[in-house]
Amino acid sequence: MGSMAEPLKREFIQKFGLAKWRMHVRAIDDFWTGIQRRIDQLKMDPHRLRIYQDGIPICGRELEIVREVSRLGSKNHQIVLELIEKGAHLEGTEDPKLLVEEYRFVKELTGMSDPEKKKQALEQARPLRARLLVKRDRFVAKRIHETLQPNETGLLFSGIEHRIDKYLPRNIKVSFLIYRLPFKSLRPSV
Repeated sequence: MGSMAEPLKREFIQKFGLAKWRMHVRAIDDFWTGIQRRIDQLKMDPHRLRIYQDGIPICGRELEIVREVSRLGSKNHQIVLELIEKGAHLEGTEDPKLLVEEYRFVKELTGMSDPEKKKQALEQARPLRARLLVKRDRFVAKRIHETLQPNETGLLFSGIEHRIDKYLPRNIKVSFLIYRLPFKSLRPSV
């Protein structure tokens, strides 16, 4: 969410405290260290790797966005940038209009100071957000289907709420680098 990172951080600290924030940051760092280790273990040919990143719009400035977010400290984007520098191809992944819709929603929520109003707004928006998530997931799946070549491996980085795998064609084999939460058994291909 780029410019929303600082307000979201402040809100977290206000709600849970600085110690919990630091624990959260350490957990996130450990998570991305594990992801990096898992990617390295797979020994994928970077020249045959196509990267899809949740939140990266199709816009012609995808690499610039990854570089900027990486520079701001995102471990996720640092991993993506490292893979690109080794020869992987970055693909614009999301519909910009859908991302703007999501951004506006998050911005509106972070602007609310009354916790009760915020809770009510979240509850009212739940069905809308669920539909938006499905639209985004379908778009990303279509994008992967249209751009991933037969001799390539696609590597998708997406948030835990996403279920893009549900919308991919059956001829694209899906393997998860980590287990989805909550834990459940996964089929080896979709």
